[in-house]
Amino acid sequence: TSTIMHGWMQSYTLGIAAACDYTSGDFYGGKYQHIIGSKVLAAASKDLPYEFMTSRCVNLRDHTSMKSEAELTAEAATTLANAGAYFFIDAINPDGTLENDVYERLGGVARKLAPFTAAVKRHQPVIAADKAFYYSSAAYVDESTSADIMSPSGGKPAADEMSAAAVVLTRAHIPFRAVTSATPDYSGLNTIVMNNVLYTTKAENERLRAFVRQGGTLIATGMTSLYEPDGTTTGDFALADVFGVSFSGQKSKRFHYLSFVDRHWLVSAYASAPLVEAKGAKVLAQIAEPRFDPDAEKYASIHSNPPGVTTEYAGLTVNPFGKGKCLYLASPVLALQQDAQQVFGAWLFQEYAPSAIVLETNAPPCVEITVNRSTTGNAYLVGFVNYQKELPNVPVRDITVTLRLPGVVKPTACTRVSDGKRLEVKARNGTFVLNVPCLETLEMVEVTF
Repeated sequence: TSTIMHGWMQSYTLGIAAACDYTSGDFYGGKYQHIIGSKVLAAASKDLPYEFMTSRCVNLRDHTSMKSEAELTAEAATTLANAGAYFFIDAINPDGTLENDVYERLGGVARKLAPFTAAVKRHQPVIAADKAFYYSSAAYVDESTSADIMSPSGGKPAADEMSAAAVVLTRAHIPFRAVTSATPDYSGLNTIVMNNVLYTTKAENERLRAFVRQGGTLIATGMTSLYEPDGTTTGDFALADVFGVSFSGQKSKRFHYLSFVDRHWLVSAYASAPLVEAKGAKVLAQIAEPRFDPDAEKYASIHSNPPGVTTEYAGLTVNPFGKGKCLYLASPVLALQQDAQQVFGAWLFQEYAPSAIVLETNAPPCVEITVNRSTTGNAYLVGFVNYQKELPNVPVRDITVTLRLPGVVKPTACTRVSDGKRLEVKARNGTFVLNVPCLETLEMVEVTF
């Protein structure tokens, strides 16, 4: 299942996952691709655990440049904290031999993570979260690609935006999982995020419409639901009634801005957005465009094109629908890995879809907090992964997190997995606080109830 995030360029469909006992694939995109990739593999897998694979070398092409023990540990820890089985790939030498040093290093990783591996085996957990990204292999196309069959080009803007939006939630400590276009049950979720999911079936649209009508929050971006899988369209979004906006049939300039109505805030985007008109939705931001398209001859200042015209079209809206609401974001700003867009994304979720599980924490952005529900007993595994850009990690000390776990009024016991120590935890109004005195790479707390 290695190509699950690539879509049409490598002919991936969910039928491949359906034909397999469990999903398994190798990824090489670093920490954040690992996090969203794990959750997508879990969502698509017929049986669990899924298997997250990566090379013991820096990539599959390099035969000898082994990753450090710190990097291998961080990768395996990320998989375990997301309820998966980790798998390292080694290549056999041309003469048929293996390198003993590789297995000494992998053995050290396995011994260090043994208590956590045992806990995951014992609980066989599933990822627990009230937020989910919507995965659809049918949506992973690029409208701007070349039609030349001899030299296909193009990317996967929907997958790239989902991956970048997942960074926002990870850094903001908002637990999330994934659902797929084939997922029939949205129980436990209060928010679904659809990143430019262009193609949806009537059945998908009805499930999503019912989810919002019954009290859920939908965050949809770009061209979501414009087409049916066969390419037919009415010219408007199939979920236009849920969005509260209507597609004009036009697109913005490639470089444009979100200009907020009630605050002095301009958020830039580098790819065109559909121009939509509000039809009952409240407009939070409008599309603003520069006076000229960026080129070498016309410019508003020598290097940049600042906003010059605020259009009548909506860039960000909120629309009540039934008991729920929908936020529609025209621009692909969540795809940008820059501080300004990340701050905007964090504000968007914290303002309109805050976590009901992790209520408060002092953990820094480099720490991922995961919540997994046991399938073998009344328990949760709460994971903390310290995975920094510069390795080995600098230990993070005195982490506290306030939790409200679904179905837990008062824990009967909280046990630190690394050493089996029972923690004293006081519950109040269905919430409780966990403390991690020192986090090197991985810690888990087993919460029974």
